[in-house]
Amino acid sequence: MKNFKHVFFDVDQTLTRSRSLIEPSMKEALMRLALAKNVITVSGATAEQTLKQVTPDFLGNIFMLAQNGNYAKAPDQSELWRNTLSENQKKEVLEHVKNIKNLFGHLLVGADEGDLIQDRGCQISFSLLGHNANLEKKEQFDPKAERRVDVLSKIPFVSETLEIKIGGTTCFDYFERGKNKGYNVKRLLETLGWNKEDALYIGDALFPGGNDETVVGVCETLQVSHPGDTLAAIRKMIQ
Repeated sequence: MKNFKHVFFDVDQTLTRSRSLIEPSMKEALMRLALAKNVITVSGATAEQTLKQVTPDFLGNIFMLAQNGNYAKAPDQSELWRNTLSENQKKEVLEHVKNIKNLFGHLLVGADEGDLIQDRGCQISFSLLGHNANLEKKEQFDPKAERRVDVLSKIPFVSETLEIKIGGTTCFDYFERGKNKGYNVKRLLETLGWNKEDALYIGDALFPGGNDETVVGVCETLQVSHPGDTLAAIRKMIQ
């Protein structure tokens, strides 16, 4: 574990609970790691949301691959790239969301309609419960992603230019086809001239269909179940 030079982290359910503030013990360990290695967050969320969760104390110390890596920022906050969706692509996503609502409306009972869809520019995220729903409820809703896999088996998303991944605790992430986490992790490695043998990706959704799965084969990966697993891995790297 100590030999890795570049450590990539999913955020929700890996560094923090869903859309939640980083715990003090995790923050301390991650800060120590960032002093010794390159730390990169890779999230479906916006860069602003990621920074809110890990806190601005990490400004200048981490790379951020936001929106599944389709918006990339260097530690100095300079923009490395941005892959923005077109209006026609957004219409495709909203049509698919409408079809899900029509068939699986029972899953959305009690959800805040205005909180279900987030257009993040490079990605659209659709939460079955709402992005800011009660945290415990979100974590209990679909812990093994079985409900969301079932949704996609009955209402597949067919598009020539877009793809969909299961993300977070209750979400579907829509973004440009092929430009998933794996693609963007590889892009950062190549952009900065880093060797993939020196890189490690830690995430909770490396399972088939999960939004971390595409990193498998790009570099070494480590599956975790919750932030506690991640903290244990970080401590092995900094001890």
